[in-house]
Amino acid sequence: MGDASGRSGLRAHLLSKVLASLLIALPAAAAGTAWAQANPVPLINQPLVPDAVVPGGQSFTLTVNGTGFASGAVVQWNGAALATTFVSHSQLTAVVPASDIATAGTTSVTVMNPGTGTVSNVSAFEVVTPAPGPSLDLFSRAGTSAEPACVASADLTGNGVPDLVVCGFDDSQISVYLGKEGGTFQAPVGYDVGANPDYVLVADVNGDGIPDIVVACGGGPMLLLGNGDGTFGQAMSTGDNLYYFVAAGDFNGDGKLDLAIPVPTIGAPQVAVLLGNGDGTFQVPAYYTAGDTPLSIAVGDFNNDGKLDLAVSENGENAVGIFLGNGDGTFGPFSDYPTSVAPYQLVTADFNGDGNLDLAVAASGAAVLLGRGDGTFASYVNYATVGNSYYLAATDLNGANKLDLAVSGGLSSPPSTLLGNGDGTFQRPGTFGLGAQLPVGNLSVSDFNADGRPDLALANSEDSLPLLLQVTSVLSPTELNFGGLKVGSTSPAARVSLTNVGTTSFTVTTISVEGKDAVDFTESNNCVGKQIAPGANCTLMVRFKPEQNGKQNADVAVRDSANYSAQIIGLTGTGTE
Repeated sequence: MGDASGRSGLRAHLLSKVLASLLIALPAAAAGTAWAQANPVPLINQPLVPDAVVPGGQSFTLTVNGTGFASGAVVQWNGAALATTFVSHSQLTAVVPASDIATAGTTSVTVMNPGTGTVSNVSAFEVVTPAPGPSLDLFSRAGTSAEPACVASADLTGNGVPDLVVCGFDDSQISVYLGKEGGTFQAPVGYDVGANPDYVLVADVNGDGIPDIVVACGGGPMLLLGNGDGTFGQAMSTGDNLYYFVAAGDFNGDGKLDLAIPVPTIGAPQVAVLLGNGDGTFQVPAYYTAGDTPLSIAVGDFNNDGKLDLAVSENGENAVGIFLGNGDGTFGPFSDYPTSVAPYQLVTADFNGDGNLDLAVAASGAAVLLGRGDGTFASYVNYATVGNSYYLAATDLNGANKLDLAVSGGLSSPPSTLLGNGDGTFQRPGTFGLGAQLPVGNLSVSDFNADGRPDLALANSEDSLPLLLQVTSVLSPTELNFGGLKVGSTSPAARVSLTNVGTTSFTVTTISVEGKDAVDFTESNNCVGKQIAPGANCTLMVRFKPEQNGKQNADVAVRDSANYSAQIIGLTGTGTE
């Protein structure tokens, strides 16, 4: 679990570098012409229902929830229109034919309103065989600009392959990595953007259907207009304010993207709202008073009135502030909801499937606030992470139709995962190896190798870009609790399966019991030295024999050729008299 002093140190580090901006990467519009139109820019909520199916299944009905859907709106599957039914301004259904899910992969789902072609944000749909848990492992470490502070993934060329934008905090550049099939990238192309670039936003800000890049720099945001082929024009200044995060949405329903920006000015914390002109320029900002040190921001309809609202993490207040929208681009005063210590990045999604948006905040772990659907939230529940927590993303990591969290730990902690139970609660954290290099900046989620499983790219303090791809070696379960057992007696064996959910074989190299109480647990297996073919599995049998009273903890570490680091089975048991 993160500590307040560690987070304060990172905060001071960032503030000392002229409050370098941190912007949430947003997906670019897949199509569209001019922004000027009667219908709003639609917004899709996470998750899609369902958000994953197995390859080779039957046709099914997809439900898309969100805000700003107009009568006649069309759900698009990789840019192609599906047969769509308008249910309400917050829900659409669409029929997905069996031919669209014949093979594994990840599909981009968008919504287009009628008229001149407004396109929503992109939501990912997985066609994949579900796994008990994610198995993320190091795939590559690309060299990057000096001290990369951010990474964002988006399809910059329209070819269906994710690309990356990385900002180098110390070299006044961003680097664009165009993706290739299989999860590799072309050599980066650098663009000068001014001092201390710290985060990026990817969106079609001028309404020409081509992704653009907005970069937060020491001297203010810079805009690079896209050419449609993955190249960009010279950076242009778009203002002189310094920010941490930026969110986008159509706050006044005019079909033009607007911006909402936390401004953590000492003594006068505010949120700035800039209404868009539809050509890449924005009106003079309106300011709304916020709680102490507002940092991250998320957009959603939290009270289900069809108008976009704002949620802001208030780092100095240990709270989340909610600004309810009036639908005309203005917002009411904020209401605070407590979180755990020093909240940083937040995301919004429907984690418990009740149709109301919830919040997850990186704050000494992950604080989850379930929404009531009226703009208010239940008291937070905090979930421990492996180390510190600063950045997070919500995605279905294992194709189980339940949203999970991926968390980045900051200066000295490994990234971790929290698997969701589908009811708004989360399981024990898992982690994955990065050797001696740990991320400092944020993380970005995308299916880089087109296997239907979300992967992670991480900004890293060692001038590199770790890319973590999901591997095919999956343990189930990953936790064993033997309960209470008399000292000296032996429990029945607990069974764990190691399954190959991929398309190539791997070999199991070693399996060992490790940790402070390893002597109290034993394991046997038919895995070590065995080649596990696609779809096959092997078995571990684990027993508990306590040698003393009290709670005992250990791990089973499984190493194989599919993983850079060991996979872990957490063991717990209690010795009794």
